[in-house]
Amino acid sequence: DARGVWLWPWVVSFGQDLRYALRLLRRQPLITATAVSALALGVGVNGAMFSLLDHLMFRPRDHIVEPDRLVHIDSIRNYAHFLNMRERSRSVDVAAYGARNLSIGRGIEAEPAPGEIVSHDYFDLLGVRPVLGRWFSADEETPRALSPVAVISHRLWQRRFGSDPAVVGEEIWITNGFYTVVGVAPRGFTGALVDPVDVWLPFSQNPATGISDLLRPNGSGTRTIGRIRAGFAFESAAAESATVTLDTFRQLRAPVPELTPFAERRFERSRISDRTVAVWLVGAAGVLLLIAMANVSGLLLVLGFERRHELAVRAQLGCGRWRILRQLFSECLVLAVLSSIVAGFVAFWTGPAVRGFFLAEAAAADVLNVRMAAAIGACALLASVLSAVVPAYAILRGNLSRPFDGERAGYGRPSRANAVLLGTQVACTLVLLIGAGLFGRSLERVRQVDFGFDPFNVLVVRGDLTRAGYSTVEANGVYERLLDRVAEIPGVDSAGLNVSQPVGGGYAGMFLPPEETGISGLPLLHMVTSDYLETLGIRVVAGRGFNAGDIDGAPPVVIVPEVTARRYWPGENAIGQCLETLAGSRCFTVVGVAEDSRQGPAVTSMPDSIYLTWSQGRALVQSSFAVQGLYIRMENSRDARRRVTTAIRAIEPDLPYMEAVSLWELLDNQTRSWRLGASMFRLFAGLAVVLAGIGIYGVLASAVRRRTPEVGLRMAIGAERSNIARLVVGEGAVIVVGGCLAGVVAARLLAGFLEGLLFGIPPTDAAAFATAAIIVAAVAALACLVPTIRAVRVDPAVALRRE
Repeated sequence: DARGVWLWPWVVSFGQDLRYALRLLRRQPLITATAVSALALGVGVNGAMFSLLDHLMFRPRDHIVEPDRLVHIDSIRNYAHFLNMRERSRSVDVAAYGARNLSIGRGIEAEPAPGEIVSHDYFDLLGVRPVLGRWFSADEETPRALSPVAVISHRLWQRRFGSDPAVVGEEIWITNGFYTVVGVAPRGFTGALVDPVDVWLPFSQNPATGISDLLRPNGSGTRTIGRIRAGFAFESAAAESATVTLDTFRQLRAPVPELTPFAERRFERSRISDRTVAVWLVGAAGVLLLIAMANVSGLLLVLGFERRHELAVRAQLGCGRWRILRQLFSECLVLAVLSSIVAGFVAFWTGPAVRGFFLAEAAAADVLNVRMAAAIGACALLASVLSAVVPAYAILRGNLSRPFDGERAGYGRPSRANAVLLGTQVACTLVLLIGAGLFGRSLERVRQVDFGFDPFNVLVVRGDLTRAGYSTVEANGVYERLLDRVAEIPGVDSAGLNVSQPVGGGYAGMFLPPEETGISGLPLLHMVTSDYLETLGIRVVAGRGFNAGDIDGAPPVVIVPEVTARRYWPGENAIGQCLETLAGSRCFTVVGVAEDSRQGPAVTSMPDSIYLTWSQGRALVQSSFAVQGLYIRMENSRDARRRVTTAIRAIEPDLPYMEAVSLWELLDNQTRSWRLGASMFRLFAGLAVVLAGIGIYGVLASAVRRRTPEVGLRMAIGAERSNIARLVVGEGAVIVVGGCLAGVVAARLLAGFLEGLLFGIPPTDAAAFATAAIIVAAVAALACLVPTIRAVRVDPAVALRRE
């Protein structure tokens, strides 16, 4: 009795349970390997998704002190408003920041560098300390003077400067001039955002910071964060901030600031569609884990049936149900440990791929850490325990007092619990397959879109020279010199400039739609050189194109696409029509109609647009528009990009980083969300199909093995092999059909939420649903094949002898 209340006997007993569980799983290597693999796949994929969400949403930002007292002040997006807030607020210390695309080095050494402009107290507000040097001082945040100092990231310090401590005090070329490095940020510090940052500059009149735009009353591009001071709660700080700054913000005609907890704003630079796809992929990973759990639960049911004699003997010897339950829990614990180890490898290999879709710069960083290991272990344990609930219930609810009950041949079709579990796997698999089909068909429709121009063999050279200290006139002059030089390169067929972009948007304005149409929206402006349409492969279907005579001083002319011609002059000939400018000073005559092309904010849009010659447009707007890109059509040559890059460096050796990318790559980036959804859903659906096939095979194979005496008896009294085959296939077909019906209903209920992410197809697309059902049916038929063959080959004499 005394020994029974000691802790040690319980530990010894639990150790015996674990050893017995290991021996039991070792005696069933196929079932053990299948269960561990299924759980590892489900848990590993969910671990990879957790690593993504943890990095984006849950994990505290590195090196930030007391993030729970940090807030975003959403309404302050202007530097002047921020200065007023900093001066008047008594409850919140504030700092400002804004994202900028910068570059480091010049000419051949130039490379892109994501950057931020920040107020001098930005780093101190976050509580971060430099690895080397110092942060910015108050006198370096001077809006009326140039502040040539910079702080660089730890990864830039390692990559470009070889971790040299002497980098502090060194001058480096950043975008538009030399900057003195005053500090190095700690490893992994990205500031208030998730995306990596390489360079921090102070707010100043430096053109690279663009603060002149931020100082305008209606300027934007600034973000403000605050730290609630000691003695103030979140609610009181919000109320006090609103009260203190109300008069000032009314004078500035700005809204009253609103406070948002720091942890709730981490997607500043990511696309909304990517965030939505990420949420859907997390749900898909959860469905995959549910399939794995149902699969393991079915396998444990089979194992439990084969152990019915052992458990009955245990009960006869005085073992209570709680003791049997503890033994089953020990087996779950062993499964959880084994599956979590394998899941760790799965997450380690798949984590960078999953994160690479969303966070390319941080894809391989810190994939398998303590937080992720703990999440994988907890998920594996929970999945193992939940997988064992149904088998444990089926075992404990049975009569364990008669050890040999059920030995004689009986009807051994899959149990109701096994049928439900198998149907769940089929339904979840069908849902994932339908999701993969919807995203895949959307991607197919996007790729079939007629852009109206030929994006192949077109190279785009672009860079924001105005942020590099060039005036608009100087930046346009650089592009004009590049255009003249590039035209002489062997292999270049044509080249042109545009102040807008073929994909990604442009300037809306300067021209008014005809008054009689009642259209209020302004068309996009494409101010181009004469060879631009030819370079992009846009045909003029009526009238003429631009020629060398369409210069400043000549009659002003424009070209419109067909969609604009139809909307502006329905039923009329657009050639010869007049388009007025916003100033109303000149009338531009339509001399040509070009074929429609998708040159709006996205590949899915085709807005009204106007083509204007570079010469006439520049004189009209007095050089207020800067060129956005140089477009070059060239032969399909491997060294074409190299020749163009070499020519650019020869013409302008001190240029900052200029991106040279194919036009097709820019268009392909617009299909990112569809490609992301299609790729990941296909991966999850493929794994689900494998798991469902294993589950169907395991259940039917077990049923056939248990029914061997019955099958032999049926054959002995005259049953044909076809009858036996129909018996086995029929049982599997009933389960699969039931699961498919449930999956169709579930997919139909969920498909509506995908509507905003699809292109060109409805969320109830019949082809996607039918294809998924066919795949499930084919996998089920293949899984039924081996058990069916095994059943029809039963020898009646052997079966009856067993009976």
